Amino acid sequence: INAEYMGGMSILVDAARSEDGDSSDDLTRRASLLVLVALLCRPSSAASGSGVRVGHTPLKPKAVPKSPKFGSQPGGIFIDTGPPDERLIKMWTAFRACNGVCVLLQLLRYNTVPSLADSIRALACRGLCGLARDSNFAQVLRELQVGRILHEIEIRLPEANVEFQRDRALFAQASRELMALTSLSPVTAITHEATDPLLRKLEKAQIVRNTVVRYDPRELLQFVHQFLLQQGLRTSAAALQAEAGLPPRAGGPGCGGGGAAVGSSVGCGSSGSSVAGATRSLDTIVKQFLLNEHSQCENPIAVLPAFSLQKPHLCPQLAPRRTQNFATQLSNRQISDQRGRGERHQCLRHIYGRFRLAGRVRLDENTNHVLCSNFACTQGPQVIPINALYYGTFSGDVVLYDSHREKQLESWRCHDHALQSVEAFSHNSVSLLLTTTYETTRLWDVSRMHAPRYEIDASRGSLNHSRDRLVAVDSDRMVKVYEVESGRDLLTLGEFDSFYRANKPVFSADDDVVLSDHVLYDVRSCKPLHRFDKFTPNSVQCSGKFHPNGNQVLINSEIWDLRTFKLFHSCASLDRAEVNFAQRGAVIFAYVRKDDDMDDEYHPVLHGDGRGHMHRSFKTVDGVDYSDICTFDDIKHDIVDLALAPCETLISLVESCANGMTECRLYEVGRRRGLDTDTSDEEDESDDDDDDDDDAEESGDSLIFGNMGDEDGLDMDIDEDDDDDDDDDDD
Repeated sequence: INAEYMGGMSILVDAARSEDGDSSDDLTRRASLLVLVALLCRPSSAASGSGVRVGHTPLKPKAVPKSPKFGSQPGGIFIDTGPPDERLIKMWTAFRACNGVCVLLQLLRYNTVPSLADSIRALACRGLCGLARDSNFAQVLRELQVGRILHEIEIRLPEANVEFQRDRALFAQASRELMALTSLSPVTAITHEATDPLLRKLEKAQIVRNTVVRYDPRELLQFVHQFLLQQGLRTSAAALQAEAGLPPRAGGPGCGGGGAAVGSSVGCGSSGSSVAGATRSLDTIVKQFLLNEHSQCENPIAVLPAFSLQKPHLCPQLAPRRTQNFATQLSNRQISDQRGRGERHQCLRHIYGRFRLAGRVRLDENTNHVLCSNFACTQGPQVIPINALYYGTFSGDVVLYDSHREKQLESWRCHDHALQSVEAFSHNSVSLLLTTTYETTRLWDVSRMHAPRYEIDASRGSLNHSRDRLVAVDSDRMVKVYEVESGRDLLTLGEFDSFYRANKPVFSADDDVVLSDHVLYDVRSCKPLHRFDKFTPNSVQCSGKFHPNGNQVLINSEIWDLRTFKLFHSCASLDRAEVNFAQRGAVIFAYVRKDDDMDDEYHPVLHGDGRGHMHRSFKTVDGVDYSDICTFDDIKHDIVDLALAPCETLISLVESCANGMTECRLYEVGRRRGLDTDTSDEEDESDDDDDDDDDAEESGDSLIFGNMGDEDGLDMDIDEDDDDDDDDDDD
């Protein structure tokens, strides 16, 4: 990207991203948006004057304005249909590289200054309209469901005052045009139906219901005559023409009279017609009628058998809810899978939708404030118990804990600062331990923990799958690749520009590519391969990981296809979440890490939607279609870290208490609370005692999180649900 484009574009994007609260900043924001819209939406010099206005007939070349003023044309935005020139492509690329898309998406929800809100939202829509001329970016906006976002924004907007109604109308117009560009179709009745308020929809339905349909029967006979000729039935067509006295005409009538020949839903300029005013035939009218009938289905599908003209059309209904009897479910899956998936996949969804508290980790009194955890590696000459864990503390200690015997085995002082991560692995038949702080990274031999093998001045370390290379960020904020055996600096990939502390570069499944803050680097050539669009601010967690299937990469809530670099899917459950993969990527564990430098106000899920506090729950997501499997919210405190055992039957959670301390708990996978009665009552009583002790300290939390309800009542509801589940399982 040319430096002159990046410099000027960065200034404009920063001005549009200015902090809220000052009216002068908002005026500067609006002025910068006006300049950005003029740059992003300008006509291409290679278009030779070809262009259209969204939702209107093509403009004549002589009517194309040389410098269109957006917002002053009531007929719509001028959209250049010609191929973009090199300068315009560089402009778009520079804007996206400066994370300008993230700024525009955020400004769609702008509501700080009421007098400027609609104007700023309209300008943000127009900027996205200019970018949506690129088909690849239009596909990204479709996957982000920008149309649904705009519809929700319009519904929640209060009624505009008289002096602001013009800006409100411009925003509504720009939102419809953006929907049309992202859906690759003109502004039609369907677009207006999706954006019209409820009262307007009721008024239109009342008008249509009271409309008296009339048409000329001779025009219908003319359509039949033309249809008989197209089918090769010339004798029948001649007989019909002679008997009805039809004039000899080559084509059928237009939309003026025969538009309502079949059903009242077929009319002039309806969404099913190809071009307004074009010659119509009986075939197009019948197809349009059937499509309109198909649109009334509750769950329409694209692939269907032939429609019947004698019977009303109805799409196949969804399969009924499966029986609760497990034997019946198992036998049905062996015969045929109603959801098109294998038996193993259904079992995984069943297993990873159930969790049960296995116990609390009881560390020594001198071990305080655990920050991270990781299950120990049992491969190597050292004898380490199965499901043993390493815990990293705020003081820099590493603790080895035996979860089976519920006993702390060892403790070592590895750093003088708080630990960021602890990772156990085996290399050349030697058990190693990688510890990382926000300043340094050290490698330890588990058999000789008195001194590290080496130390490198880098943080955010991550191992490759071969366990012979390490990628980390050095003190100069450069992404480098190190050799695990010696700690030698091998490669320098690029600059790390993320400010969130938990974000770190990672290797791909084949260890040939590194993802560092939405940028792909080729390890062999040390050059960037691709830069993904970032839809979240730098201050917000945007951790990226490669999917184990090797074809996708997860960056925040967006899933990108590595083969085409297109946006594959957007999963709201992964927004700002740390992810861990299980079953080779078939299941994803997602949780929002509680950290001091997180901007909670950015996340819409955390405030005002009734879904509770995301820090006190984790989710399991289907790694195939990214649908939610389960949300486990029976957690008393904010989650600091989550680790999955190698056998994938045990989970370690580190929770942050209100008194500044942390608690570590273990949860079993595939077991539901209340199914077994061997859970220690002593642990439950100790949990209740801890909650009572924290009530005085957490008395101010109700001002932030609201009333969490009675703990006893919550336990009673859970027990009742579990009893119902027990009855279903017994059946």
